[in-house]
Amino acid sequence: MIKQAVNSKISRLIGKGENRRLNISKEIIRKMHRLAKLTGETKKLSSEIDQYFMEKGFDIDELHCGNGRSLEELECGNDITDIFCIDAKNNFSDKSMWNTHFIRVR
Repeated sequence: MIKQAVNSKISRLIGKGENRRLNISKEIIRKMHRLAKLTGETKKLSSEIDQYFMEKGFDIDELHCGNGRSLEELECGNDITDIFCIDAKNNFSDKSMWNTHFIRVR
């Protein structure tokens, strides 16, 4: 009896048969395309930024450490650029925020 009630409710939620079609709005389709495009651009920019710092001798994992001021924040939409650049100019000397023993590779 319970199984029938559950199956009945599921049928009502998803519709009966395979003839039920979901019409996705053009606005949502545009947003999906835009998300794919922006995500691709994000990955490209992130790779270029990472390459820059690796060429300067930094351990890129340390620069993506998740401390709220690292490069990881940029990919979350948080613009930490100014504070990151200040930290870099100061050789990431704020030991409470950066693991200075490992940040420089060379």
